[in-house]
Amino acid sequence: MHEKILAYHIDLKHPMWTAAYLEQTARLLGELGYNAVLLEIEDKLQFSAAAEIADVDALSPEEAAELAAMFSRHHLQVIPLVQTLGHAEYVLGKAAYAHLREDPEVASQYDPVSLEARQFIMQLIDDVIAAFGPTAHMHLGGDEAYHLGQSPKHAARLKSRGVGGIYLDHMQPLFEHVLQQRLRPVIWADMILSDPEIIAQVPREVILADWDYFTLAKRSETITFFQNANSIWRLPMAKFQSMQIPAPFQQYLQPYCIDAQSAEDGLFHGFYTTDALKATGFTVWTASAVRCMYDSLAIPQADHLQNVFHSTQKGFADADGQLVTSWAVRYAHPQLALPALRVAAAAAAGADEAANAVWLADYAAEEFGGDGADFAIAAQLGGEPMPLSESRTLTQARALLRQGCDPFAQLLTDLAAGKSDLNPPDYVADPSAHGTPATPAAWREALVAALEQTRQRHADARERLVDLQQRAERNRETLDLWIEGIDWLLFCADFQLAVYGDGWERGRPEFERRLHTLRENTRSLWGKTFCEHALGAELEMRYAFFDEYLSSR
Repeated sequence: MHEKILAYHIDLKHPMWTAAYLEQTARLLGELGYNAVLLEIEDKLQFSAAAEIADVDALSPEEAAELAAMFSRHHLQVIPLVQTLGHAEYVLGKAAYAHLREDPEVASQYDPVSLEARQFIMQLIDDVIAAFGPTAHMHLGGDEAYHLGQSPKHAARLKSRGVGGIYLDHMQPLFEHVLQQRLRPVIWADMILSDPEIIAQVPREVILADWDYFTLAKRSETITFFQNANSIWRLPMAKFQSMQIPAPFQQYLQPYCIDAQSAEDGLFHGFYTTDALKATGFTVWTASAVRCMYDSLAIPQADHLQNVFHSTQKGFADADGQLVTSWAVRYAHPQLALPALRVAAAAAAGADEAANAVWLADYAAEEFGGDGADFAIAAQLGGEPMPLSESRTLTQARALLRQGCDPFAQLLTDLAAGKSDLNPPDYVADPSAHGTPATPAAWREALVAALEQTRQRHADARERLVDLQQRAERNRETLDLWIEGIDWLLFCADFQLAVYGDGWERGRPEFERRLHTLRENTRSLWGKTFCEHALGAELEMRYAFFDEYLSSR
C-alpha cells in the first residue's frame, strides 16, 4: 500500500518567507511526521516564459532547486501548485496578460477557451517543474472559478457543454501535459463537486483534494454544498430538506451525506464528499484549514483544530491522506498555525479526539513548558473575530472609503438591511429579537455592546499571555506574536468603539500614537519571518485602512 500524504500548505500568494524561516518550518514538519509540502508558487519564481510576472522576492530557478533540496533533506516531498484557471490575479492583473482573461473586468480567471492561455499556462507549469523538480505530484489548482463560462462570447459553448464541460475542455489538456512528464496532477475538488455529472470524465490518474474547512465532526449539523460553480453553501438539515436539490447531486452525492443514522440524530454524515469521490475510483486527499474565511487577520479561530483533526482522521481512515491548508490571504502570522499543525500530526498518528482546550494546553506545555491551561483560554478568546478585523472586510472598507463612503456607517446600514458583508456572521444579535424596534440607533447600541464584550475577552487573553510569557521556559518569541495579534485586535475594538461613541475627536491623537507603536512592533517581529518587500505588504493590510480613515477625517 502506498504511503498516505500528510502535507502542509505554504502559500506564497502574498508573503515571501525568509530562507531561515522556511528551514525552521521544514525541520518542524519533518519532526512531526509530515512527508510533503504543498508549495503555492504564485509570482515567487522567475519564469522564463513570462519574466514580467516575477515578484521582487521571486526565486531564481537555482534558488528554487536549493529550496526543494532543503525540503528533501527533511524528508518532505515538494508538491508545487500553479493556478491554472481561477485565482490567477498574479498573472492576469498585469496589462500584458489581460487579453488572456475570460471577462475583461475579471482579473482572476483565465479564458478557458483560449488556446493561447492554455499554452501559456503549460509554459508556467514547465518552468515550475524544471525549477523545483517534483518527483510525484503537480497541483493545478482549478478551484473557485466563479465566472466560468459567464462571458457572452461563450454563450453557445455554455449551452452545448455546460459549465462542467467547459471546465474539462480547459483542464483535460493540462492533465495530459502533466501526466506526460510522469507526474500525477492534483486539483481541488469543488468544481467537480459543483457539477458531479462530469465525474466520470475526469481521468482517474488525477488526485482530488477535497477541501472542507467548516465540518467539525464525523456527524455534522451542516454540510458544504457546492452548486453551479459559483455557490458554496453551508446548509443545516432543515434548509437542505426544504430546498429543490439538483438531480445530479441527488444521484452522485446525496446517498453519502444522509444515511440511516440521519433520521435518528438529524445530522449529516461528515466529509461525505470524500466518500462519494472514493466510491467512483479516485485517489482523494482531504483538506482542512488552519486559517480561512471569517478569521481575523491577527488570531485564527480555535475551531480550526476540530476541522483539522476530523479531516485528517477522515483522510487517513477512508482516503489517501491530508492537506493542511494555510491561506496567506488571511494574513495571520503562520507561526500561530502551530497548534493546528500538531493536531493534524496527532490525528494522522491515530490519536483520540479531544476538546480544543486540551489540544491548545498540550501544545503550550510542549512549546513553552509548564501548564498550558491559560494559553488554551487565551487562544480561544483571542480567536474571536469582530467587524473590520479580517483581510476581506478591511479591503472592502478601504474601497468604500476611497469611494467617499464611511464604512462604519455602511456596516450599520447593512445590519439593518439584513446583510453582513463587513461583519462576521451572527456577530451582532438582531435587537428586534428582544422586542426593540430595529432602528439604526438600536443597531448601533447592539453593535457597541458586542464590541465591548469582545474587547473584554481580548483583554483577558492578553493578560493571560503576558503572564504565561513571564513563566515560559522556552520559545518566548512565539508568545510575542500572539500578544502582538491581541494588541492589534484591542486597537481595532477601541477604534470602532470610538467611532460609534462620542470620544472620536478627543481620542484621535492617541490612536495615531498607538498606530505608530503597533506598526513598528509588527515590523520588528514579522521582519524575522518575511522578506522586506513582503513585509511591506503585510503592514499595509494591517494598518493602511486606519491610516486612511484618520487622514480622511
